[in-house]
Amino acid sequence: MSLREASKHLELFGIDRSYVAVHNWVHKANLQPISTVSENQLAADEKMIRLHGQQFWLYGAVDPQTNGILPVSLFPTTNKQTTR
Repeated sequence: MSLREASKHLELFGIDRSYVAVHNWVHKANLQPISTVSENQLAADEKMIRLHGQQFWLYGAVDPQTNGILPVSLFPTTNKQTTR
């Protein structure tokens, strides 16, 4: 949940605080988010780009453990199998 979302959620309980106030609470309490990433997960993204007037899909992945960029691939089309 983002700080802005937390601020809006607090409003449901009648607590009117800005996202800056929520940020200060988190910083003061030295809270760290709980990671929901398991060891066998990757962060992946796809992006349509244009090269020389043609469309291509650029796929990239990051290892959440090391933040290392894994090999990037470029495809002329996109489908579920390519995404997987």
